[in-house]
Amino acid sequence: MALPLALMPIPITQWCDGDGAPLAYGMLEFFIVGTSTPKAVYSTADGTVSLGTNVILDADGRAPAIFLALDGYKVVLSDADSNVIWTQDQVETVGETAFGTLGVQLATGARDVTSTYAILDDDVFVTVDGTGGANPCLITLPVAGTRGQPVTIKNVGNVPLSLLPQGSDTIEGEAWPSLSVPAAATPFFPTVTLLSDGTGWWILSTASLETS
Repeated sequence: MALPLALMPIPITQWCDGDGAPLAYGMLEFFIVGTSTPKAVYSTADGTVSLGTNVILDADGRAPAIFLALDGYKVVLSDADSNVIWTQDQVETVGETAFGTLGVQLATGARDVTSTYAILDDDVFVTVDGTGGANPCLITLPVAGTRGQPVTIKNVGNVPLSLLPQGSDTIEGEAWPSLSVPAAATPFFPTVTLLSDGTGWWILSTASLETS
């Protein structure tokens, strides 16, 4: 299936005052989200030419093309006499921020555990070294309806894992009490990657797994 075309963004925007007249020589100020700390914007897509942290509009209330850095901005629009017209927080290119910070999310989402564990919403890769205690080692999955990215669980311990869905969540559409991940036997470390469909879990990849 072909992807839909994107609606053309507005490269040059004209701002107006409350009466609809062009906001001649007004000013756009840019800050870090939720703060009063200035943050630069750019005139080039590669972010090499800075426009500074405020942009003066021309006589027609227009600004040049403005390119935003990752993580968003608080934007304040003022008239030529520095009277604030409006303030808008969390202005960002959502897709750009998501992809630009993906590596950080993956790195910070890695977690090593050694016993029974409930996976957090921001865990991405969980390594389990259950060398003692409960056998199998119980790993509780997050609520499927709140999960927006896959989670990978790798067993490096000498006891099997039992992955438990919550509430009415399912695994591959079935109400399995649990999903079993065998114990590791170097150099083989059984691993499972799961993705939520909003109501349950799909198994994306497996290594010698069993349901029980």
